[in-house]
Amino acid sequence: MGMKKMYSVDKIARYVVAYCNGNGYYISNLKLQKLLYFIQIKFLVEKKKLCFNEDIIAVDFGVVIPSVFDQYKKYGSSLIPAAGVFKRAYFPIADEDKDVIDEVISDVGNYSSEILLKGIIEHDVWKDAYQNGTSIVIPQENVDKYLTIRREKRPVVKARIYNFNEYLKK
Repeated sequence: MGMKKMYSVDKIARYVVAYCNGNGYYISNLKLQKLLYFIQIKFLVEKKKLCFNEDIIAVDFGVVIPSVFDQYKKYGSSLIPAAGVFKRAYFPIADEDKDVIDEVISDVGNYSSEILLKGIIEHDVWKDAYQNGTSIVIPQENVDKYLTIRREKRPVVKARIYNFNEYLKK
């Protein structure tokens, strides 16, 4: 068994960017945000744990993890390049966790950011967090269950919701 701890979102983002570049998937900043959201959900559903601890914020264009967004915003909507050839072993992430991440990318990595957005805004967890055009943190504490729209049940999330201004005061 590999590492049990959560990863920094920065480390996961670097892996996703490198993996996408190395495997022919187009990766922009907005698309990266959405892939990180789907990765977090898949970890919750399959591994019953978070992949990373940073907050995900519901915004009108989907979801944002502010630290990652700021780091890559210089690329605008262009491709985020990766330095060098993709070497999977180079990344300090447990292999079984890389498998989960790779699966998300192979499932949805070919979709445009716009198509991924359509999927995200159908999720009850996004609808509950995004109220009247305010950015609100999609909560992760006390997540009993998170089931995607594709399953017959609706997502169930019990947690404190912050609006964006409250979040900034934290």
